[in-house]
Amino acid sequence: MEALIQENIILRKEIERLKEQLMKKNESETVVQLACGGQHSLALFKDGTIKGWGNNEFGQSQAQNFSAEGRKAIQIACGQKHSVALLDDGTLRGWGDGLVTYIIEEKQSDLSYKAVKKQNNLLEFPQFSQKVIRIICGDLSSCALLHDKRTVVTWGYPYTKNIFTYDKDVKQIECGGVNYFIALFEDGTIEINGYFAFLTQASRDRLLTTIKENHKSIKRIACGWGFFLALSDEKFMSYGSYLHLESNPNEVINLKNITHFGCGIKYCVIVNNNNYLKIIGPGFIRNYIEKKKDEVSSLEQYSQVYLKTNSELKSNVVHLACGPNHFTILLENGDFISYGLNTSGQCIKPVFLSNNQFEKKYLKYKNKYLQLK
Repeated sequence: MEALIQENIILRKEIERLKEQLMKKNESETVVQLACGGQHSLALFKDGTIKGWGNNEFGQSQAQNFSAEGRKAIQIACGQKHSVALLDDGTLRGWGDGLVTYIIEEKQSDLSYKAVKKQNNLLEFPQFSQKVIRIICGDLSSCALLHDKRTVVTWGYPYTKNIFTYDKDVKQIECGGVNYFIALFEDGTIEINGYFAFLTQASRDRLLTTIKENHKSIKRIACGWGFFLALSDEKFMSYGSYLHLESNPNEVINLKNITHFGCGIKYCVIVNNNNYLKIIGPGFIRNYIEKKKDEVSSLEQYSQVYLKTNSELKSNVVHLACGPNHFTILLENGDFISYGLNTSGQCIKPVFLSNNQFEKKYLKYKNKYLQLK
């Protein structure tokens, strides 16, 4: 009898060990967030590892694993040529060329920015007084929300002011292109910081008044170059310069029950709970979506997926990430779809998502630091 009991104990331990291994395997296969940079894309897995694809000239799409530090990544963000990860201890790691320091060269009244390479492609960060709980990147900058939820720190171009302290809690921060970021507060109001859509202070104040009149409480925002989108219970609207978008999205946004949305330079993407996809921005559609294969000299220059607007997706969208000229969609059935400029392979389906072993393993995990929809 004792021998049988001992055998049963050993068997139970073996079962627990196998379960533990299986859980670890599932965590290493479960994508919890995507991010898009200028010409690269990243995927964050539940086990805290990061894998990337696309342009890697500055090491910006290099795979990352922080387990040697006893840490795991819980959020990722991309700029034009740099990537940043927020770790579970509230610290940041960055790689690529973040243009944190830059040289300004004036050429025929145009300003061009040449990056200063960092040793080993690792980025330097400012000293934070608290843990970071949210990270977002502009093209040439990064932006962090600190633990008190009232302090935002920025670095990179064009910010001369680096610390923004508010008198109410921040719910979301979003960067728009190279010039500005927006803080969305828990009470549903927003504040625009930086050089947005060529606005004077008076114009900015009028814009904020208009937004307040249109929205009782904003729930989420997304920023493009010179325009941004705002979602509340009552309305979903765009604000800013339509020159960047090449059309007024308020004239064509008529989706109800919106679940995901994001912005690039001249486009925005909107998905509702019926898996109805709308891409707004004629330039984006004309250049990247409606090209026929026989009209494209090199398929590598464009997305492998050619869909018209108003398309219906075959499975639930679990995450959407937008870059300046491309975006990626993660579906619950295991599909991974990319649209847009594909000059460096940023829209090609990555090898680690090339089979069905990941089917229905996406986003089975919620993280208080991530705002994924």
